[in-house]
Amino acid sequence: MSSPQAVDPAPVSSVGRFSALDALAPAGKRRVLFAGAGGCGMRGLAQFLLQAGWEVHGADARPWKANDSLLVAGLQPCPTDAALPEVPLVVRSLAVPETDALWTAARKQGARALTYAEMLGEITSLRPTVAVAGSHGKTTITAWLAWGMRRAGLDCGYLVGGE
Repeated sequence: MSSPQAVDPAPVSSVGRFSALDALAPAGKRRVLFAGAGGCGMRGLAQFLLQAGWEVHGADARPWKANDSLLVAGLQPCPTDAALPEVPLVVRSLAVPETDALWTAARKQGARALTYAEMLGEITSLRPTVAVAGSHGKTTITAWLAWGMRRAGLDCGYLVGGE
C-alpha cells in the first residue's frame, strides 16, 4: 500500500494556502494534532494541511522513519510519552481509541476534538466538493477527476488517500 498524498490545495492567500481553512482554527492558531497520523486517510489529511501552511503534529503507534514523506513535508512527530504541544484542534483516526492518552490530554487542554470523518466534513463544508466513494478504484477515479477538471481550466484542489 502506498502512502497517501494531498496535492496542491491551491489558491494562495496572504496568510497561506486555502484561507478558508482558517475557519477551522482560532485566529492565528493554525495548529493541529493528528492521533493516528500514519494511517492512509490521516496521512493525506495531514499533507493537505501542511500544504495549506498549518503546523501539524502527529502521533502514531508505529515509529516514524527519518525519510517519511510527512516528516519531509514538515510534520512534527509527537511521541506518546512526550509533552503535548498546545493545539486548538485534535483529529483522531477511528483506529485510535477514545481512551488514547494524547487525544484525552488535548481535549483536557481545550482542543476541539474531531474524528477523521468529521474533519473531512468540516473541510468540505468550506467549498464545493466532489466526493468519490466505493470499495475499489476511489484513488484512480479521484485522480482522473482532478486531472480532467484541471485540464478543463478549473482551479481545483484534491485530497487523495494514495500516492
